[in-house]
Amino acid sequence: MTEDTTQFITTLGDGDGIADARIISGGTSFEIVPNVNMSKWDDEAFLNINKKDFIVSKSTLTDFIDDRLILQNSNEKWQTYIKDGKQEIEVVYPDVSSVPNIIELDLLYPDGLNFFYQGPLSQEAIKKGNERPENVVGSYAAYWKEQNNKYKTGKFCHIYAMYFVDAKGSVVKVPYLIENCKIQILPKECAEVSKWLETAYGAITLDPIIGHSSQGASENGVSSGKPEAGKFNSGSNQGDGSVASINIIAKETGGGANASAYCAIYDDNGGEPDTQLTNSYDGVEITGGDSFAAYTITYGTQPTVIAGSTDYWLSVCKGAAGTMQIAFDDGAGTSRHIYNNTDGCDRAVWTTSLDSAGDDKMSIWIVTDEASGGETISIEASVSGVTISQAMDLTVSRALGVGISGNSITSNAGLIVNRSIKGNIQGVIGVSDVELLISEIISIAASILVRTITPEIDLRVARGYVSGISAQTITPM
Repeated sequence: MTEDTTQFITTLGDGDGIADARIISGGTSFEIVPNVNMSKWDDEAFLNINKKDFIVSKSTLTDFIDDRLILQNSNEKWQTYIKDGKQEIEVVYPDVSSVPNIIELDLLYPDGLNFFYQGPLSQEAIKKGNERPENVVGSYAAYWKEQNNKYKTGKFCHIYAMYFVDAKGSVVKVPYLIENCKIQILPKECAEVSKWLETAYGAITLDPIIGHSSQGASENGVSSGKPEAGKFNSGSNQGDGSVASINIIAKETGGGANASAYCAIYDDNGGEPDTQLTNSYDGVEITGGDSFAAYTITYGTQPTVIAGSTDYWLSVCKGAAGTMQIAFDDGAGTSRHIYNNTDGCDRAVWTTSLDSAGDDKMSIWIVTDEASGGETISIEASVSGVTISQAMDLTVSRALGVGISGNSITSNAGLIVNRSIKGNIQGVIGVSDVELLISEIISIAASILVRTITPEIDLRVARGYVSGISAQTITPM
């Protein structure tokens, strides 16, 4: 986190450096419009929330108080701060008479970022075991046009339900709409809100809250032997390679035996799941208790997806033991749910005569081998490559908890790290045409140390780091 008297910068989200959001509040110009700017995936997707009808100069800035950026004019006050890992915005009106008939927050975002309303669950969904928290009912989930690999579920953010709070702590939910690049709130057109305003006391606070996790905000009850599948397109971000893993965000809810989640990949036939891909069916035990966590299913013999605009389906199913829920949002995807468990979880062909359609976007995604940058490596000790020879790479495509040591790296080789590590990276000797490339965020407790780098060698760090880089000798190309 960094801050000055007009700007606040931090990172929120999953905390793994892959699908986190960079958050900037405030500005650096002489006149400041209250705004929050959020971006993911190297600014490929972004969202700016601002209030154009509220302008203050730096000379009237209230400064940071308890990590809150506060802006104020004669009619209202704008505050932004971080609480419980979420971005909070507060628009404060001095009293009821100052609450306008229309409150608008302006939005700026690229094509491909879509907002999906999260209404109340149907009785059928509730009977099935789905749950939706009260602060999600009436909210919006924002999804980017891409998913899988670095995009994970594709979820960009969640704008939760909004509330008015008065000086005595009385609360009422305030309906809002997202349309025409605006968040629009009409407080006095809602009978419940209008009645609440009649007795509200003192200052009135409107409190938009924004979360940046990849996780869906609702809970889908997954039944034993009844698979559920979500559609995805291989697109440009999958790569042309094998599936290294399927990943889900799920929890076990029964408090008894752990549930087992089984996932598979199906091809598409006319907009419906069809044939299961070879080797695509596998499972993982859900052990995290009554809290959501990410689980990874890897493959010894990896199924293959095809580059290009090819549709596939990812399915999840629960075994006989335990109870399980997977995170999801409404309206962001195309889903199918099988309501008969006769054939169980492992189905070579999807039973279309026994399923129903939905628009759920489940929190499930794949990581392809090519997109991850190479062979998956899982280690608990340091990586020590005594000699990495010509035209060879030491590629680390997953997170490590330890150091990497390459004692000798010869011509046209490279040490490539595609995920985070927590130890030293040491390239003792590197010669012609060698590069040490850190292509994602690295989180290390010690320095990156390259003792000698000779002509035509690159030391490239494409993301941030939390410790030093030391290069004793770097000679010109």
